[in-house]
Amino acid sequence: AAAQAAQRHIDELAAHGGGNPMMNTVKAGGALQRSVGALVLREDGWAALEPLYEQGDVYTVQFVFAGERLLVNAQCDYGVVRVAALDSELKPIPGFSLEECAPVHGPADRIWHEVRWTSGAPLGRLRERPLRLQFRLLEAALYAFRFAPRAG
Repeated sequence: AAAQAAQRHIDELAAHGGGNPMMNTVKAGGALQRSVGALVLREDGWAALEPLYEQGDVYTVQFVFAGERLLVNAQCDYGVVRVAALDSELKPIPGFSLEECAPVHGPADRIWHEVRWTSGAPLGRLRERPLRLQFRLLEAALYAFRFAPRAG
């Protein structure tokens, strides 16, 4: 019965040359009904890494970078992101551990957030050194990260 009702609905839509398939009914002989929808995405917001539960960790592959600052594209208006720089043995590099990372938190309308460590160690000293990043997400979503030159 449900399949027949769905087919009748499709046939009615086809008789009018289209329409909105999400509508429950289309009146025969009535004016063609249309709708317009919009989808608003964040910059670089095609896919997010989100913990299945309230908290989770994401580890990158090993890489080298150029830059002086780490920026994250994250939705963290209700949560927090912390970042650690790890050596090849997955141990935190002194000065860049999760515990030393200032919590990244910000309003919903902010896209990019700068990561800072309370140790005050300059991120540039790790430039050209193989490392991995560990992102700890607490009720937050990570869309992207990038390294940038010194703010000027």
